[in-house]
Amino acid sequence: MMFLVASSSASGADRAIRVADVLDRVRAHEFHPVDERSFTIDRHLKQHGIADLNDNDWQVRLLALRDLVRAGPDNVPQIVAGLKDQDVQVRYVCATALGALKAQEAADELERVVREDADALARSQAVVALGQIESERSLGLLRERLENDPSKDVRHQGELSIDQIQKKMGATEELAAAFR
Repeated sequence: MMFLVASSSASGADRAIRVADVLDRVRAHEFHPVDERSFTIDRHLKQHGIADLNDNDWQVRLLALRDLVRAGPDNVPQIVAGLKDQDVQVRYVCATALGALKAQEAADELERVVREDADALARSQAVVALGQIESERSLGLLRERLENDPSKDVRHQGELSIDQIQKKMGATEELAAAFR
């Protein structure tokens, strides 16, 4: 099934954004690997960080995020489906977009990622998204992950997300507009 959404590009011309096409672009890119602590490892030097300043991993992720946010609330079900993708980078950008869109309806699937995903990168971003959507019902899970997740990054993001939920300082329309 194909889903289309109209959006405005930077030049103002209308174009269609298909969630499937955005996720295919992410899958097709060869990202530097990440380790269990969610740190990027330079594929050539085998060390933390990226030595090549011309590397475009960040650009591929950011443009995918822009397009998913532009796809908007009508396409949240397709973005949520991306949380089950085999590719961790797809799961990462989908979780990021769901947080920026403040997609409350994604809470169940984001919680599943936090509980079950083997990759700390995906778990960490799902925790961030739960904070951005101000998912009060997720506080118990976030507190449990704060205490027990093997990843320091997930635990840290859990602490920040709990605070964000308690203070009701989730994602704003300005955040979504900035990504668009």
